[in-house]
Amino acid sequence: MPEGPSIVFLREKVMPFISRKVVAVDGDAHKFDKELLINCPLLNVMTYGKEFLLCFPDMTVRIHFQLFGSYTINERKKGKLRLGLYFNGDQELNFYSCDVSLLTAPLNTIYDWSVEVMHEDWNPANALKKLQAKPKVMIADALLDQSIFAGVGNTIKDELLYDAKVHPESLIENIPKAMLKELTDDCVAKSFQYLDWEKADRPKGFLMVHRQKECPVDHKFLTVKEVGKAKRKSYFCDICQKLYGSIKK
Repeated sequence: MPEGPSIVFLREKVMPFISRKVVAVDGDAHKFDKELLINCPLLNVMTYGKEFLLCFPDMTVRIHFQLFGSYTINERKKGKLRLGLYFNGDQELNFYSCDVSLLTAPLNTIYDWSVEVMHEDWNPANALKKLQAKPKVMIADALLDQSIFAGVGNTIKDELLYDAKVHPESLIENIPKAMLKELTDDCVAKSFQYLDWEKADRPKGFLMVHRQKECPVDHKFLTVKEVGKAKRKSYFCDICQKLYGSIKK
């Protein structure tokens, strides 16, 4: 599943489409009448966490790539085309195997930008308060909570916890406040580092633990485990990362 930085990178690539008009549509998206987009100019391109937003007059196309979604720009590929947007000037955007819907309300009434870790309105103090309001929750689950950290996914979660030397099964109530604040602040830095990594075509060396085999410090095999209520696969080092309390089985 693409994480927030990947969606921000897509936004940067699609920005040149702004002011172009849609001249044709294609795909099996069925939640709205795609023909409504014809002759509409693209006014803006935005992101919210893992959601990609194409803004047209009085409506916004929302795209969530889910687990297996993908896209092409000015080319096509095999696969289930969910939405194809064809603009004047022979420019096109194609989205595959994703969820597509239409929003008609103002985006500021739908989204809380203060929880979007890469948005200028991101509010780390509020994120810290929300964390502390979930004392019995594992930190791995909390970091994936899009109502607290919109845009953070499994990769960023694993790397953040490894950098902070915090075990993913640690309960929030047992983690020192200073450490929680550090994790909250580092979400932003790690997300922008991830964006730079994407732009550089993902060179080796950025990922310390996610989808790796051994710890870069002690060279012991990493633990790979489905953690928390979310049951998302986590990569971590039992030696380097401290367990602050645990949920009783």
